[in-house]
Amino acid sequence: MTERAETPPETRIAAQWIAAFGNALEGEPDESALLRLFIDDSHWRDLVALTWDTRQVSGRSELVDRLISSTEWATPRNFRLAPGYSAPSRQSRTRREVIEAFFEFDVAYGSAVGLVRLIPDDQSSTGVRAWMLLTQIESVAGSPSVRGGERPGGVGYDKQGGRVTWASRRAWKQAFADREPDVLIVGGGQAGVMLAAHLNRLGVDNLVVDTHARVGDNWRTRYDSLQLHNQTHVVQFPYLPFPSIFPEYIPKDKLANWFEDYVDALEINFWTSTSFIGARYDADSARWNVELNQDGQSRTLHPRHLVMTTGGTGVVPNIPDLPGIESFSGAVLHSKDFVSGSEYSGKRVLVVGAGTSAHDIAYNLDLHGAAGVTMLQRGAVTVTSLESANDIFGLYSTGIPVLEADTISALGWVGPVQRETLQAATKRNNERDRDLLAGLTAGGLRLDDGEDHTGWVRKFISRGGGYYIDVGGSQLIIDGRVKVLQADGVDRFEGSQLIMCEGASHDFDAVIMATGFKNQETATREQLGEQIADRIGRIGGYDEEREVKNTWRPTAQPGLWFGSGSFQYCRTFSPLLAMQLRAELSGLAPSHSDRSVFQAAN
Repeated sequence: MTERAETPPETRIAAQWIAAFGNALEGEPDESALLRLFIDDSHWRDLVALTWDTRQVSGRSELVDRLISSTEWATPRNFRLAPGYSAPSRQSRTRREVIEAFFEFDVAYGSAVGLVRLIPDDQSSTGVRAWMLLTQIESVAGSPSVRGGERPGGVGYDKQGGRVTWASRRAWKQAFADREPDVLIVGGGQAGVMLAAHLNRLGVDNLVVDTHARVGDNWRTRYDSLQLHNQTHVVQFPYLPFPSIFPEYIPKDKLANWFEDYVDALEINFWTSTSFIGARYDADSARWNVELNQDGQSRTLHPRHLVMTTGGTGVVPNIPDLPGIESFSGAVLHSKDFVSGSEYSGKRVLVVGAGTSAHDIAYNLDLHGAAGVTMLQRGAVTVTSLESANDIFGLYSTGIPVLEADTISALGWVGPVQRETLQAATKRNNERDRDLLAGLTAGGLRLDDGEDHTGWVRKFISRGGGYYIDVGGSQLIIDGRVKVLQADGVDRFEGSQLIMCEGASHDFDAVIMATGFKNQETATREQLGEQIADRIGRIGGYDEEREVKNTWRPTAQPGLWFGSGSFQYCRTFSPLLAMQLRAELSGLAPSHSDRSVFQAAN
């Protein structure tokens, strides 16, 4: 007779805590019991599961208060270990030894997944208390899981003998000639196509529109030297992973082609050469009146939801006010119009800026034989080597499923813990990159460690710039092939010269503004009007809880959402928004325009 395998102690301990947590939270919450389950310095991050928003809170009392207030409408219940995830295990997280466990539970509109980090405590009835807790929406009732798995039904042809082929049905769905999309997505980058893929999975009729002539052109048409800074296993797309034979870092044009293949394979409705002119919201019908220009023809659509996925830094170039630049005798252009340094062979070029685009363009100019390349630095920049930058994504190379790694990472970004993690990483990276940073300083580049010594990551999240991950540009500065001037020493441009305050002058044939783009607020104000722009406020950057403002989460405007971020960030948050939209459209959850129902939880 075969003996039953003994339950691992980590599983037994985690199951006991999860059961106690469920008993304390279900029905009429037991505040005292909940308080006993958490340490004083505890943290909770909710991704749509209980607050219908992305929220976080630190401190045991505040955490328990927020948990209790969320139960009235979410009605969490049936807490259990999550069989579809890795078993509970011992891990080292931010210099703490923990038991990390996934669990599942049901909510009013579907199901949710949780992740808890437990630390030993002899005074607790379970032998542990929770240090960190994540709750995340997992599925919407009546809809398939966004994690994939089961295939949709169907035989691929018309069994009644009619003439409705797969190709003709795809053409009909793509045209929207006789129906309105439930969701209109403006912008065909990673945020837009990932969201569309999840909406398709959930059966939500949607359409992506993009100004470019071809799917993937948002990568294909950018400057030749553009490189991805994340390894391939970090930039995976949902449902369709990259082949194992893809290179460690994907070239931008190969990635552009992948976008095109992905949209085709996942049957994403996508209109190219389509400009978003503007939109007005009709409160009576709860729909948008959207004006588009498709291949020169006007088109009006009336979606229930409008999702702007044109990038966290917007699409309007940021042009700094440099004294006398209007009198400069050479070419002046923004980095969005720069394609290749081959056009500047033998020329002297000033690159304004010191972030990623500035370094990439300077590298490309030098590669193509520019007579001289100079960077004009306006603010301190955070620089790290490629190896150091990818250390923060080490979890993705451990072999665990990508979506599981995304969930673990999401818990790690709770404000105070994120700060400690990034500070430690920055200190470690600075030591590893000591020679690199010393060489850049000697070359005249002004460096910093980012906000509160957290390095490049928080700069990326809050600003979308102000950093550079070295893929070759740094060595040019160290070797003196690219010169660096400081903007605070500039007096004026005059003719072909940049004249410095101390009297020195530098001759240039062209000036390239690698100065980024204005915040999405600028385009929102132009396209949606002053009233809506004022109502929703800032888009991007941190709020008081260290969550990103108005991005992948409800705004103050009914039916209006924004999505942007890295591949990893979009992969984490796009399914959450897709499930919110599905639940709201089907009546399983109140529309975020009815904020009263969420006041207690939020």
